[in-house]
Amino acid sequence: MSSRTSLALAALLCLGCPSKDPAHVASEASDPAEAEALAFEALRALEKAQERFRLADLDGDGRLNHGDLAALERNDDVLWATERARRAGYELRCEPSRKAPEWAWFALATPREGRGRALLLTEDRVVLALDAALLKDLDPGARTLRGVPVGALDRLPEGARVWGDDAPADERAFKAAMARQDVEALIRLGPPAVPLLARAVERGAPEERAAALEALEGAQQPPLRAVPALVRTLQASAGGMDWLTVSAARALGACGPLAGPEALEALLEAAAVPPLCTTASLSIVAMGPAARPALPRLLALAREGPARGSRFLLHAVSRLGFDDPAAIDLLRDLLDDDAAQASAVAALRTVGAAGEPALPRLRALAFDEGAPAHVRADALTALGRIAPLGPEDVAALLALLASPRDDGLPDQAAVILAGAPPRREVLEALERSADISGALWALTLHAARDDGARERLAACLGRGHLRDAVVWELATTDRWPAGRAPSTLVQPLLALVTSGGDRDHAAAAALGRLGAREALPALRQALEAAGGDGDRRLLELAIVRLERGG
Repeated sequence: MSSRTSLALAALLCLGCPSKDPAHVASEASDPAEAEALAFEALRALEKAQERFRLADLDGDGRLNHGDLAALERNDDVLWATERARRAGYELRCEPSRKAPEWAWFALATPREGRGRALLLTEDRVVLALDAALLKDLDPGARTLRGVPVGALDRLPEGARVWGDDAPADERAFKAAMARQDVEALIRLGPPAVPLLARAVERGAPEERAAALEALEGAQQPPLRAVPALVRTLQASAGGMDWLTVSAARALGACGPLAGPEALEALLEAAAVPPLCTTASLSIVAMGPAARPALPRLLALAREGPARGSRFLLHAVSRLGFDDPAAIDLLRDLLDDDAAQASAVAALRTVGAAGEPALPRLRALAFDEGAPAHVRADALTALGRIAPLGPEDVAALLALLASPRDDGLPDQAAVILAGAPPRREVLEALERSADISGALWALTLHAARDDGARERLAACLGRGHLRDAVVWELATTDRWPAGRAPSTLVQPLLALVTSGGDRDHAAAAALGRLGAREALPALRQALEAAGGDGDRRLLELAIVRLERGG
């Protein structure tokens, strides 16, 4: 193994270590391999944030689509990782596909000086390392195909390779790790160890098979060369379930969209077996758009198969068929099936506006006193995501918010009221119920767009027992518009940061979210006096946000 590869792998293995102060990153990342590792970490942070952005519909447009870099950097963990990569010398891009933003996206980390390797990550979860010079003619507005810039596709074969392919596995190290069943050591051997792991899956002793399957599932890159062995292992189950078949199904899920049609067929057969249905369904979902051809089979299994009513089978139906009328009709019909009702309601939470045909039945379930609390909670969530709330919905939610129940439904009602029109009676009810975390969260979102809600939130900030909770909500909200920092909130927050003694640096994070640029001098002064790493991180992030314009 070359010294350069050793350094790169060592740097990658350090990605799980505690983050360091960004102010020191530039000097600590002078080694190209370490700088590249920081870029890799930023891409992985973007990958995690994309999934959260899509499923939570953080842009509030009613579509389960992906976000761009600016939207994702509203997340503190993403901003922390991308800022470290920038200070290490990398420029970052992250964009959804223009043609298929629900499925496709790409993220690109390019050395600022134009020398060295650029890293490209797509929705397929494959990181490609390519010579940065290959990107010099890339049109920033290029169309995308499956998340990869079309302008780069023709150039990838000559200069790109899957991360780690230049690190041949040491046969002795592999055998030693297998003898110890040391899964971590096997994973660190990288993609070149995959053929050896695949051989162990089919021919090894039971302990070796278990270790090999676990290593394939945890591989940093999709273990594509092991797919045939995994498919044969899964098909050999003969309708039964043991640790081997479950692990093989999970490892196929780790291959994601690149697993191929043979893997999809094997997983569909496994999904028809009740004990395997959960694992197989999740692995099918992990294949993303490549699994769309399986939707008719999944619908048939969900309607009349032996695993009908399975929560994860219906989850697969909703994820792959979120825009398919046949899938929505099935989920709506299952709302009247006692055995599948809870699973169908949970699945309808993720389909957005396409779930409108199910709206009347969901509304009835949400406000049915005789329905189980968890079914009502999921129905409330689906109700708030499918369509704007009507006057009758708002009235019913306000009544539920004021009820003395202790089953979590008042909290869920408060969360749904975040999407209600900011009428006086809604804001008053949320302020009265501010001790409920969901109500405080909803009031914070209303405050991002309504003056009356800001005044009510400021009043909550002045209620001693609520102060920390209000600061936390302001410090973590993703939806506060830049340049709209009201003095009613800024001044008390600034006092918390600059007061002597035990300073509240969470208030600094809140000021950064609010875009309160007038607080910059005080925050820089507080940074000079900050002691712990946690305090410095909150202050650094707030300053970065404000320097970028909020």
